[in-house]
Amino acid sequence: MARVGWFLLLVVIVSTDVIAAMNNKDSLTSTFRRAVAETGWRWPVLVIIVLLVAHLYMPPSLRKYDPLDRLYYRLDPAGAPPEFGAPDPKD
Repeated sequence: MARVGWFLLLVVIVSTDVIAAMNNKDSLTSTFRRAVAETGWRWPVLVIIVLLVAHLYMPPSLRKYDPLDRLYYRLDPAGAPPEFGAPDPKD
């Protein structure tokens, strides 16, 4: 089901840009550049994008260093994976 969601997101983004180009309107890229890249929001948004990409492509061996996972587990400790070498609570 997640693949369908990503596909639908791609369809929405591409169709929005095609419709904008056909009607001589701004594309999503030019709107983003005007709203973010040419303002004081440039660096905070860049940091957020880098953290998101690092989070999505983090190899399993480095996931314990993932800042977004660490924040999530700090907010919801019950959802944290068991620590390496910890005894199994089912025993």
